[in-house]
Amino acid sequence: MRRVTLISLFLMLFPLLACANVTSPADGVSWCKGTRYTINWNATEFPAGKVRLVLRLNGARVLVIGTANAASGSFQWTTPRTLADNSRYQVRVRDAILI
Repeated sequence: MRRVTLISLFLMLFPLLACANVTSPADGVSWCKGTRYTINWNATEFPAGKVRLVLRLNGARVLVIGTANAASGSFQWTTPRTLADNSRYQVRVRDAILI
């Protein structure tokens, strides 16, 4: 089964105002393509509203994973079968207004 490796990142959403810490996937975790997973995050002083989950590779946006309520702290995602094999991806959670 093909796998991709994901890196979670701590991301400032509004400088000095709000932040989201991706708790799942953890650094170095491998996920299989075409499989459903849960992305989780913790938020501190998070603004009310929506967040956008973004998949990045080498600093560039690969795709928008989806949009969720900021306070929910989780999002179900099925990894695309089209992702490159053996690559290190990053999942970021950002305020939907900023992207």
